[in-house]
Amino acid sequence: MRKCNDCGTEVSEPNMFCTKCGKKLDPIPESTPIFDEAVEAMRHVMAYTTKKVGDAVKSVEQSEIGEKTRQMMESASQKVDAAIETMEAAIEKALKSSTNTKCTRCGTDTLKDAEYCWRCGESVSS
Repeated sequence: MRKCNDCGTEVSEPNMFCTKCGKKLDPIPESTPIFDEAVEAMRHVMAYTTKKVGDAVKSVEQSEIGEKTRQMMESASQKVDAAIETMEAAIEKALKSSTNTKCTRCGTDTLKDAEYCWRCGESVSS
C-alpha cells in the first residue's frame, strides 16, 4: 500500500490515480537499493531453505517411515491446494460483489466507495 500525496488515502500498488481525490500518484520506482538488498537476501534464504528441504526429503525417503511421510505430505499438499482454490473463489466473489460501476472513460470496474477510477483518474461518482 502507498499513500496519495494530496489527500493521504491509502491506495493499492496497481493504482495510478487516487480513488478518493483522483490525483495522479507518483510512479512506483522500478528498484531501490533497499529493495535490491532485500531481494538478494531473499534469494539466499530461498536457496538455503531449498537445500535443507531437499536434504530432509532425501533423508525421509531413505528411512523406514518414508512412504508414510510421503503420503502425509501429499495429503497436506492436496488440502493446501483445495484451500487456495476456496480462497481464490471467495476473493473473486468479493470483488464481483464490491463493484457497482464501470468507469465511463476506460471501462474499468471500480469499488463502491471509489470516487475516482484507479486506472485513469476519471470521476466515477454520480
